[in-house]
Amino acid sequence: MTSRSIASGKTRSTINMSENVIIKGWLARESTVVERLLNRRFAVLTPSVFATFRKETDDAPSKVWSVTKDVIVTPVKGEEYHLRKPGTSTFWAVASGAYDKIQMWGFCVTWSSVMSSDKLTMAFESEDVAKEWHAAFEKAISHAASQDGSVTVHGHGSLMSHADRRLNTSQSLESTEEAPGHQGSEVQKRSWASLLHINGISVYVEELDADGGGGALMVSAVVRAPPSDVTSHLVRVRKTEGLAIFAGAKTLKTVDENTHIIGQTWRGSGILGRCTAPREMVLLRTWRKDMDGTYIVLYQSTNHVAMRKQNGRWWSLSTPIRVDVEAAGFTIAPLLPKYASSAAESQESLVTLVLKADLGGMLSGGSAAGRLLSPFQGVAVKSMLEPVVTSIVVLRDQVEQSRFVIRPLSHVLDMEQEQPKEELGATGRRKMERTATMLVYRDRSTLADAQMHRKEEKESETAVKQQPVRPSESPDISWAIAGTCQKKYWLSPGSSSFKVRGKKYLVDKKKIPAAVPMFELVAVDLLEMEEPVYHVCQHLPAVEHSPAPFLFCVQMMVPSSPPVSLVSSWAAPYQMMNVEPAQLVQQFEDDHGPCPEEISAFFKAFTEFVEGDGAAADAKRNKKFKMIPNIARGSWIIKQSVGTTPVILGQKLATKYYRGKNYFEVDVDIGANSVAASITNLVCGATKSLAVDLGVLIEGQSEDTLPEQLIGTVRLDALDLKTASYFDETSGTVIRKGDMM
Repeated sequence: MTSRSIASGKTRSTINMSENVIIKGWLARESTVVERLLNRRFAVLTPSVFATFRKETDDAPSKVWSVTKDVIVTPVKGEEYHLRKPGTSTFWAVASGAYDKIQMWGFCVTWSSVMSSDKLTMAFESEDVAKEWHAAFEKAISHAASQDGSVTVHGHGSLMSHADRRLNTSQSLESTEEAPGHQGSEVQKRSWASLLHINGISVYVEELDADGGGGALMVSAVVRAPPSDVTSHLVRVRKTEGLAIFAGAKTLKTVDENTHIIGQTWRGSGILGRCTAPREMVLLRTWRKDMDGTYIVLYQSTNHVAMRKQNGRWWSLSTPIRVDVEAAGFTIAPLLPKYASSAAESQESLVTLVLKADLGGMLSGGSAAGRLLSPFQGVAVKSMLEPVVTSIVVLRDQVEQSRFVIRPLSHVLDMEQEQPKEELGATGRRKMERTATMLVYRDRSTLADAQMHRKEEKESETAVKQQPVRPSESPDISWAIAGTCQKKYWLSPGSSSFKVRGKKYLVDKKKIPAAVPMFELVAVDLLEMEEPVYHVCQHLPAVEHSPAPFLFCVQMMVPSSPPVSLVSSWAAPYQMMNVEPAQLVQQFEDDHGPCPEEISAFFKAFTEFVEGDGAAADAKRNKKFKMIPNIARGSWIIKQSVGTTPVILGQKLATKYYRGKNYFEVDVDIGANSVAASITNLVCGATKSLAVDLGVLIEGQSEDTLPEQLIGTVRLDALDLKTASYFDETSGTVIRKGDMM
């Protein structure tokens, strides 16, 4: 046997097995389908590749693994293995027990790169043969470690080193590469030429040679930011896909700190882009920093179970076509020392992308550069490459804008981050989550649970009657006890990203991240009315039937057509009205032990706020009741319109206060202020695409009421205002729209 064709994915490369073989022979390899089931295979180990063959005479191997310096081999030990009998399939061997239980000597080989199988177990009939193969693997690993670090991936060979060489020579627009069969002697030179411009950026193409080499594309842009900032933006771990190619790729798996498997899908630009199928990439990404301060980010095609290749019809415009990236990478280079300032790191970077890839489908062929010369395919390829080139501009703008207080592109980064998924119940609605608050601990039944339990009890009582409600009887209100707003539209975001006044704010003016809210969000009501109604909580089932000792309710009266009110109710485990702060401290200590200083400060601030009635008391409240808004997800325009600045509502909007036996209500009429009404109308027009966080608190205006504490928070997530229930002011009842005649 003098040579064999090593098959890797779709490619085959012929190597001289007689010259480079370290060891070869028969062994038992663990099945990649069923653990601890061994198959007999003929194996060959070279300094760079381990391959197994079904038969010794096969030209192409059945499996191939690259050998790198990161491969780990466990010690040899004897164990009982299940050896599949000849002539049986893996499925039949498992189903019928067609395997022999025998004592063998084996070891495990682990690859740090992510493959279809990260770990491979092999076994031998004698301990001496096992040790011989073990020593051979150690020799191959040592050989790999002595080589200039190239990154290899199962099924694709050592193309990362090819990308590395191409990147290191592209800066001068001239590359050198050793021609096959001329190692160490004749060097073939290829030049780069500007082929076209996309959005003002030149796209350079590498000259093709007779052997089909070259053909890579290159784009560059200067970024006014340190190389480390650019690199961190380019290689950050993402849970969702972003808009920029490469920088916006979703992270499928983390191999180590510098290595990830990423995936991304995109469409071409313009009309032609809509007439061609989208493209997708699954890449191994690795990065490093060189001695001169240059960062190198390399990419190479690979496979991952989280993004399997799809096989659609050749004419399909919806099934993504897998792009085969032969070599790709970024260099993020600093200024030369003579141009750099005295700063420790260069404040400018030259970002260069070099890419050689087969776009697949009808755009497949030789190189991307060669296809650009074809009139029809050239336009199609340009359409597909334009988002790739434009992503360099997006990367530049996002990094540069990070230096400023207001960043128009910062909302893109926020929206690209995956929002936490809420756990759904059997009905498809969010389950009532256990909200951690300062006054209600996770290790006890929460007030939200109690509110939901009260609703279920009332529904059971109504179901027992099994008779239609007569006109003279009270209508069924059990459905509204947990709030009339559907649970899928609201939740408590905890402290979110809110900042509040710190303990020494009156001296140092510093704000601190807010602690978790003091009260627990138990209900949200969304009501449609003929006219705005004050003191609406006296009619709400969520308030009337709440098991909580005390509710703090805020009604936001939205000036829409028809008017809509949003009522958020937060519960406390203690009655908070007509009580002294010292009594609340004592109740807290009876339940939880020593009362922290910040909770004592909250008790004082809150009891002072709810104390008293009449115009004088309301005037004091108007100077203290504060709300903090935050658009957690939404367009840049809405983010900037709403802002995150705390607002003393009583100083800006018409605000009224009411109390009941178990609640205190704050009504805020947004329509009373033309500016606030305008912003609210902007938000209302896009609620289905927004996640809006609101936090309410009492402003700390003295040292004994600091630090500030959030009373409660609420997130309105993709709220549909059309789902509001109807409030009949005449009868004071809430009616589901489906129940209206």
